[in-house]
Amino acid sequence: GVFTGSTRVGNCTTPNATTRQSTCGIYGTIAPSTNTRIEFNGITNPTTPSSGYTLTVATSSDPAPTSSQSYTVVPANTLTNLVATPGSSARSATTQYVISFATSPTGGLSNAGQSTIDVTFPAGTTFTNFGGASVYTGNTRVGNCTTPNATTRQSTCGIYGTIGPSTNTRIELNGVTNPSSPGSYQVTVATSSDTTPITSIPYGIAVDTQPPQTSLASGPPSTTTDAQPAFTFTSSEPGSTFECSLDGAPFTACTSPFVAPPLAAGTHTFRVRARDAAGNTDATPAGQTFTVAAPAPSTPPASPPPAPKAGKTVVVSEVGGTVRVRRKGSKAFVPLDADAGIPLGSTVDTRHGKVELTSQQKKGGAVQSATFYAGIFRVTQRGRTVNLKLTQKLARCDTGKAGAARKKKRKTRKRRLWGNGKGRFRTQGKHSAATVVGTKWLVQDSCAGTLTKVARGVLSVRDFARHKTVRVRAGKRYLAKPRR
Repeated sequence: GVFTGSTRVGNCTTPNATTRQSTCGIYGTIAPSTNTRIEFNGITNPTTPSSGYTLTVATSSDPAPTSSQSYTVVPANTLTNLVATPGSSARSATTQYVISFATSPTGGLSNAGQSTIDVTFPAGTTFTNFGGASVYTGNTRVGNCTTPNATTRQSTCGIYGTIGPSTNTRIELNGVTNPSSPGSYQVTVATSSDTTPITSIPYGIAVDTQPPQTSLASGPPSTTTDAQPAFTFTSSEPGSTFECSLDGAPFTACTSPFVAPPLAAGTHTFRVRARDAAGNTDATPAGQTFTVAAPAPSTPPASPPPAPKAGKTVVVSEVGGTVRVRRKGSKAFVPLDADAGIPLGSTVDTRHGKVELTSQQKKGGAVQSATFYAGIFRVTQRGRTVNLKLTQKLARCDTGKAGAARKKKRKTRKRRLWGNGKGRFRTQGKHSAATVVGTKWLVQDSCAGTLTKVARGVLSVRDFARHKTVRVRAGKRYLAKPRR
């Protein structure tokens, strides 16, 4: 604009890029012999330092061009003390970045000069959750910054106040997401006054070096007759994988539960270790040493083995461990008597053992057998199908003081049953039932619902809440959720 004193009396055009000439129009009055001032904003100095620069001015009343006194353009300086500090150094964390620096002795910035600051982040940094950015000198906010470009990772900050030369300046950028790869990183900053980009002191994105801790949740008793004992285990870090070893063999990938291959009679050692997503492996594997007892000498049966009767009794024989039975009409569990059938409606406890259950599909018809373990179930039969319903009492799925009191009573929050075999068998949880088509499978109740997991073969799962039947194949699982 054109001014006489504090009064604005005219405006000027943008200078021509070739002639570098701007023409100012007067909408007020400038009297003869009057001091006049023209203010141009956003002019870029020449790139070559010199003390001999001048400009020329002429008016329509004083048409002879007149040169100004010489002015000096000094060599460009650079920013100093550039430091980038992320609020969190975790990989892929979304956090605040604080970038601080000092302007050079010639690096003043202002709104009138249309000054800017460019901040460029390193590769791998993303801005999906970007929450804005501001420029400060001390506690005074003097500018705002744009959302960084996703490709160039550059944010441009505009100045609406003033930043003096040799002034400590701070930029706060919110919602910046760290690179996903650990390592050392730097940001780059330049301003419209200190135009040479400089890089910050390196900052680090943390590397996970802490190994997970492995815990053995369950295993066989110290002495067992089960030549294929099962083990369950957990890791202190979610998402970990596991490796197992038997009797000093090399560790190989495994999952929980792990069922050992057939073992000879004698002492054995099982070990398991967790490996987290960063590749850290537990150096102190969890383990258990146990003894598989030699099988008792076989003796001729005093009487023929019991036979199942369709719709009346089934035959339950102990494969390994300890099994108890509460016969229909009784209130107490007693050790399993494999020499006698048990009536339908009886309850079988296989939490510490494994049984083979044999039933007759129809009167005079063929028999069918399957192995079950790791749960408590009641046996019934409808038509040709034998139904095994999970009956272990569960803690209520509520919260608050009542929920905490119930937890202290140590009621289980999960119940399960593993099955392995062929025939018309149906395992029933609280929210679904799984019908066998020849398979190895698990049914488990928890607060989340009834989980069916198939290790081999195919199952038909009836979801009680959704009133539909789902086919579940080997390696897959299905969760029937509670009614809401």
